[in-house]
Amino acid sequence: MACGGLLPLLASATSPNSELEITDACQQELPIDCAASLLSRFVQLVDVFVFASGVSFAELEQEKNMPSGGVLRQVLRLISTAAVRHILTARVLRPDSNGHAFEAHASTKNEAIYEFVKGAIESQGKEGIADLDRLLQDVDLQRIKGAVYRDMV
Repeated sequence: MACGGLLPLLASATSPNSELEITDACQQELPIDCAASLLSRFVQLVDVFVFASGVSFAELEQEKNMPSGGVLRQVLRLISTAAVRHILTARVLRPDSNGHAFEAHASTKNEAIYEFVKGAIESQGKEGIADLDRLLQDVDLQRIKGAVYRDMV
């Protein structure tokens, strides 16, 4: 996750058997729970500074000499990763179709997934996780809509 691993996270969240290869391609050795905590804080910052402010993405990009679409791309990357974290949290908390509960210590992959979602499990209300049966939580849908339709008049 710390090295831009959004596509493997999306693949894991949407695959029926949750196959996920946990690797640190950049060898930054950032613990998964710290990366998840940073993700949560960055998403909260996006909620406040991007969605609550009246400044358009184009103005931000021009002021910071960023390429066109750069802010939107980064915002979408953050909120998509947070949405995937919420999807994985629901999978961990909800028994599978056979009635088996998620076993965090069954494999190193399961331990890594549990470390990634542990903070979201501990603060479900704060994270916006309300309905475990829904693929996307309301807060995730609102963030995606807010980012996509932000500069449209």
